[in-house]
Amino acid sequence: MANSMQRRLLRRRITQLILSVCMFTGVTSIRCLPLAFNRLLARAIGHLVFCIPSYRRLIVANLAIAFPDWDSAHRLNVGRQSLQNIALTFLESMWLLSHPKRIGELFSIDAKTLAAAAQSQQQPIVFVTPHLGNWELVQMGLNANDIPCSAIAAPITNAYLQSQLHRCRTAYGGEVIASRGAARGILSAFKNMRSIAMLIDQNTKTREGGIYVRFFDLPVPVSRAPAVFARRVNAAIVIIFCIRQSNNTYVLQCRTLSKPVGDYTDDQEVTQEITSHQEALIRQFPEQYLWLYQRWRYIPSDWPQDQTTAYPYYCKRDSAPEAVE
Repeated sequence: MANSMQRRLLRRRITQLILSVCMFTGVTSIRCLPLAFNRLLARAIGHLVFCIPSYRRLIVANLAIAFPDWDSAHRLNVGRQSLQNIALTFLESMWLLSHPKRIGELFSIDAKTLAAAAQSQQQPIVFVTPHLGNWELVQMGLNANDIPCSAIAAPITNAYLQSQLHRCRTAYGGEVIASRGAARGILSAFKNMRSIAMLIDQNTKTREGGIYVRFFDLPVPVSRAPAVFARRVNAAIVIIFCIRQSNNTYVLQCRTLSKPVGDYTDDQEVTQEITSHQEALIRQFPEQYLWLYQRWRYIPSDWPQDQTTAYPYYCKRDSAPEAVE
């Protein structure tokens, strides 16, 4: 038994080493290549990944839930573009680490967003963003424009890739707060007049602070952290997003909630409005959203059995959810 565990551990270490070498070679090449070539490379990568049956099935299933009126050809086209956008998000972020002065050419902030972000010097702001457009440029762009911002992020398994993403997220004076035990880091950031950026369009189990709200007409678990911290320090919540334009530049834009956080009935009402804003953006730019994720993985335990067929093939019943109105 011990020998078997040691062999598995050795194989895992060897695999991680090989992956790190491949990542090092790939990232070094990305930084040396012209940006135009990286864009072509992203298109090729997205196309190749879309050829993998399991990934294609997942993406098409998600798109069928979000856009049931689309025909299969349109879903396939949008799914392929989504994967190309994911690849481009990574390639551009890695490329910018070696060309930091070029961010001004790729990135701009509209006047409304700049004014909202500037308020962070007087009032704490919780920026929430979906995996839309180039989400890695959100924090990078804010800090590059002298708007101090800390991001909440979970570590990934591969050490080399983790180090490169950390470099990206801490560029221009950015800070990263580990998602596990993040409360102390978040409050410290607010105390130091730094904004907080959170990606919350992923599954957060109810026992880990999640709350069920509707997303494309189906309940999904979402982190209530933005509402909790906004109430605690009297912060504003701003939905922020970095959208690719037709000329391959990005514009950072935002949407604000309809009223101050303190005027909402509870955290669920706040979280639902955040999610509704994000859904509207995804409907507007579906090809720039991350569909390669099991977003509808959990079904509330009190959800009617005869309606579970509305969920995708990968779903399972949650053991302790909260009811959704």
